[in-house]
Amino acid sequence: MLHPRLHALWLLCLTLAPPASAQSPTASVAKQTAPAPEVTAEQWRADLRVMAQEMERRHKNLYHTVSRERFAAAVSDLEARIPSLQRNQIIVGMMRIAAMVGDGHTNVSPLKDTKFGFPSLPLKLYLFEDGLHVRTAAPAHADLVGAKVTAIGGVPVQEAVRRATEISPRDNDITPTMYVPVFLGMPDILHALGLSSSRDVAVLTLVKGDRRWTATVPAGVVEPSWPSDTDISLVTPAGWADARTTSHPRADRPPPPSRSSMISAGTRMRSSSASPRARSRTPSATASGSRFPTAASR
Repeated sequence: MLHPRLHALWLLCLTLAPPASAQSPTASVAKQTAPAPEVTAEQWRADLRVMAQEMERRHKNLYHTVSRERFAAAVSDLEARIPSLQRNQIIVGMMRIAAMVGDGHTNVSPLKDTKFGFPSLPLKLYLFEDGLHVRTAAPAHADLVGAKVTAIGGVPVQEAVRRATEISPRDNDITPTMYVPVFLGMPDILHALGLSSSRDVAVLTLVKGDRRWTATVPAGVVEPSWPSDTDISLVTPAGWADARTTSHPRADRPPPPSRSSMISAGTRMRSSSASPRARSRTPSATASGSRFPTAASR
């Protein structure tokens, strides 16, 4: 039987919940002002042991990617460190252990239950091949939209992404590209990964065009849980500035071509000697000049 502080394991998807005395899910959607209920180190250790036991009991092949010895060592390491860790650090430690299994349906995820109480920043990030960018933001932080994030808490963004990847569920290389930007938008996770000195803010180093600056962004609210098996990371809250609809969101990108220039370019293309194969590799411009994705294209 599961310990009262652990939510049921639905199939192979793990969702952690705090003690039964915690706030209700409805109340936790608003930014929490009351401290989380006190849980002793021994209670956390009991939760960790139950989690590990249930993962082995319920998973068809828990050790298909990670060895039994490495998994047990990770559990033992976290168990030993629990007395010196804060609540968010313990939870992120459990996220890392679940991620070691190496499949997309075995995870401890703050996206699945508001009882985690992990607020998100009032912005959303997106991971492109050329780096991490601010895709959308609340009106108070609209000037950040389109900026490239080069560091988080003074840590180069490549290292920040690597740390967040270690706690992400994974079916293949694509899976972390969905989860990592979301996790990097949660100050509790940033703090646990050594990317913030505080659980209440994130310090982002940004670049947009010729401008380079550092922004301190406070935590926002605990967002509603994601629906089952649904990626809503590209859903933009009402009233937020969105790079997909904002004119020319990236100052480092040229303006979109005019209709006359496109007609002229097409005439030159038809008269050129380039082969059809060579022409097919030429990227086409969108109407907005932005490469930010739409929800349907994800």
